[in-house]
Amino acid sequence: MGRNCRFLQGPGTDQDSVRQVRDAIAARSDINVDVLNYRKDGTPFWNALYMSPVSSAAGELQYFFASQFDVTERRDALQLKTALLHEVDHRVKNNLQMVTALISMQAATITDPIVQQSLGTMMQRIEALSTVHRRLYQSDDVTRFSVAEFVHDIV
Repeated sequence: MGRNCRFLQGPGTDQDSVRQVRDAIAARSDINVDVLNYRKDGTPFWNALYMSPVSSAAGELQYFFASQFDVTERRDALQLKTALLHEVDHRVKNNLQMVTALISMQAATITDPIVQQSLGTMMQRIEALSTVHRRLYQSDDVTRFSVAEFVHDIV
């Protein structure tokens, strides 16, 4: 209480995050940032910092109110989920490529044009599925999907 939290910084503290805090203070604006800080014993932890200016009725800055929360477990859980998502993405892509390769090899041995067309249609559907998967994986917002970008990729 009443102390600057700078004493929590250490060798792994991101200086860009520190700059963001400094800039928010200079601009007298709110900030919400996660910062890697260090305990007294040197153990690192992720600190969610929320800071807001408090002004008088006349609009003059009185002080900044800040609160901090240890969010190390939340960030660790998020890192684990991200790693699992990357693994699932890798496996899905490999499986779709394997299925496409198997169908392609089968189509090369078939002489019946109707069966070849059917296998070609099946490969197109798998490629479309692969494109949708890639688009969703690369998207920042999986609640929306651009049909125009999807069609552009397919064409």
